[in-house]
Amino acid sequence: MTLDGKNNLLWVQYTPGAAGRLITLCCTTSKGVGDWLPKPLPDPVKFITDTLCNPVSSEHMNTEITTPYYVGWYTRNQIFTRGDDLTTCQVRNHLLDDPLSRKHLLEGLLIANCYNKTYLPDWFNGECLITVYADDTSKDWLLERRSEVFYEWSDTEVKLLRYIKGKSPIADYSTLYDPIPYAYTYTDKKEFLELDFARENVQPGPGLNIPLSNVLYGSVELLLKELNTVLPAPVDFGWCTQAIKTWRQRWT
Repeated sequence: MTLDGKNNLLWVQYTPGAAGRLITLCCTTSKGVGDWLPKPLPDPVKFITDTLCNPVSSEHMNTEITTPYYVGWYTRNQIFTRGDDLTTCQVRNHLLDDPLSRKHLLEGLLIANCYNKTYLPDWFNGECLITVYADDTSKDWLLERRSEVFYEWSDTEVKLLRYIKGKSPIADYSTLYDPIPYAYTYTDKKEFLELDFARENVQPGPGLNIPLSNVLYGSVELLLKELNTVLPAPVDFGWCTQAIKTWRQRWT
């Protein structure tokens, strides 16, 4: 059954590129959170290597794991507003329409998803939130990773790969919107990266806040203990430890 007055939502909010998908996966190893991963859990080194550690950075978006739920009724992308004005009841109905989220909802499990906007819709009030934010120690790393993963650079033009079919897994409901401009001229790469980052820079929120530097360089044990403070059951410590270490070897 659902939690009292809530829709059992768990969002990991983060600026695109800031390891939020890794943290989401770790959360779903908790017995109180709906599965993203097969059961029994797959080998963490192989799974993370295959899904989150593409050796070709610009192809990362095409191989990273995506949500198992249908989320076309709202958007997690900063430039779209679809779903922002829903009521709590409408959200519940959308969750019940998807067989997997319905199953997890009725089992009383949290429904985990990634979220990249800098604000939260009203219907998310009271739900479970984990925010990964870029602190001073991690900002330069994040800018460099975004440069590798999200952009294609030439001498005077940059292309935003997130909005190009074939370069990222763009869903069918993108047809609801006008084509998104993806090519821009630039004169200073650093300046362009900073401006684009500023539009998407997630700040600490009303839930659990984790500095990105803790994900990159901090104690894995302490990081997992922090996650456990907001989850209904502990994460799988052994699996998550190996997953995070494998991810770090590729990206840090």
